[in-house]
Amino acid sequence: MPIDQLMELLNDPAFYLFLTYIVKDATGFMLEPVKKKIGEKILKKSSDAWDRFKIKIQKDPEAAKALEKFKAEPDNADLRKLLLEKFDEVLESDSELKGDIEKLGKDLTKQLDKILGSVKEVHGDVKVNQQLILALAKELGIDLQLNVGLQTVPEPTEEAKELAEQIPEDADSYSLALKAIANEDYEKAWELLDTAQEEQDIKQRDLYLARGRTKFYQGRYLEAYPWYEKALALCQDDIELLFETSVVFLYSGKYNIAEQVCMHMQKIVGDTQDDHPEDYATSLINLAFLYCDQGRYKEAEPLINQALEIEKKILGEEHPSYATSLNNLADLYCGQGRYKEAEPLYKQALEIKGNVLGEEHPSYATSLNNLAGLYCDQGRYKEAEPLQKKDLEVTKKVLGENHPDYATSLNNLADLYCNQGRYKEAEPLYKQALEIWKKVFGEEHPDYSTCLENYIGLLDKMGRPDEAEKMRAEAQTVLEKHRQRNTVEPK
Repeated sequence: MPIDQLMELLNDPAFYLFLTYIVKDATGFMLEPVKKKIGEKILKKSSDAWDRFKIKIQKDPEAAKALEKFKAEPDNADLRKLLLEKFDEVLESDSELKGDIEKLGKDLTKQLDKILGSVKEVHGDVKVNQQLILALAKELGIDLQLNVGLQTVPEPTEEAKELAEQIPEDADSYSLALKAIANEDYEKAWELLDTAQEEQDIKQRDLYLARGRTKFYQGRYLEAYPWYEKALALCQDDIELLFETSVVFLYSGKYNIAEQVCMHMQKIVGDTQDDHPEDYATSLINLAFLYCDQGRYKEAEPLINQALEIEKKILGEEHPSYATSLNNLADLYCGQGRYKEAEPLYKQALEIKGNVLGEEHPSYATSLNNLAGLYCDQGRYKEAEPLQKKDLEVTKKVLGENHPDYATSLNNLADLYCNQGRYKEAEPLYKQALEIWKKVFGEEHPDYSTCLENYIGLLDKMGRPDEAEKMRAEAQTVLEKHRQRNTVEPK
């Protein structure tokens, strides 16, 4: 077998599982600098042993089916457990193969330790758990739900920050770049990605994706867009990449291309919807969001209803994802002014999240805000106010006073006061929200700009035109800077 084909074996989840079976810690084999130094002889021995193993495994129909399925679902713990049990059975039934495998395991361990030692000075502590890196990269993926909306920039999750804490400071450049993205240190992340590119220790697809996320999380959508386009060109049928790319294209205002991606994604997932119903439901939601954002509600509604039916069937009516889809449908109704139909859906979603997640969960706070927004749209301010205050209270307790979501809650309560003519109560809330967004994201962030426009409107209503004009000039400067940054081509 040619060396390039042997190297490609390392990307086969089943072969990698085989390596982890015979070597105590095989994660190092998956690192690019290690791959380049693996001897052809030792890799050929591994490949030959794997071929012998497969012949034995495939005689068992259950094992053969699991092996094939594992290639598409490498994170499936049940499949992994089953295959490892089958590996044990194979060795117990063939003493000669068992002896060869034990010897190979020792040879591989020696080879791996030797390679890791030789590349450590150049690449840092490359023996970072590869599963940790894969988990962090996945957690940094940009998701979308209708009840968030394009006006709010997603940010790295708390789960991503927790994973990032486990990465040591002497790790390789790519791992440190992911850590920097999770910690919202985007300038450092970009520099580390430059280093990773120079060292050529990362697949182009992963490099493009990390660069795109670095730009996206700063609200620089048009700068993020080309990087996702490059990544997608390398992996056109990667479902997770298609999901994320469709979201980024939406934020970038590339509706025609986003629709093409969504339709392609639906076609791929639709062919296997019986095996991956949750992925199919997500593809429906993404396409529905695209239609909603263009005011194409009639096309969006059946998609959301179909997603709801799928989630109801596979997850049940008490699952948080089902509650989120109820919110999505309620948002669609609100966009059409169908408030009576939206209200019971918001209430049902709120109840589910309260029961399942508890009343001190960020998602519960989001549902409070959604129902409060519905009441505000109808001028039902007395009913909206306690919900908006509860949202503020929960967000403050769970996320803290310096979190962007807390700033959003302050802005929303200020809007409610402003709509009632309670300008003196609204002003300090707008100011506090602006301070948080400025501190966390900077003045060029879309959320800061939105709140600034709200505050300017308040100053006008309070009869303070000089202050309003001064703030308006500041807003114009910020908008122009943001516009210039979002028209720059990537390096």
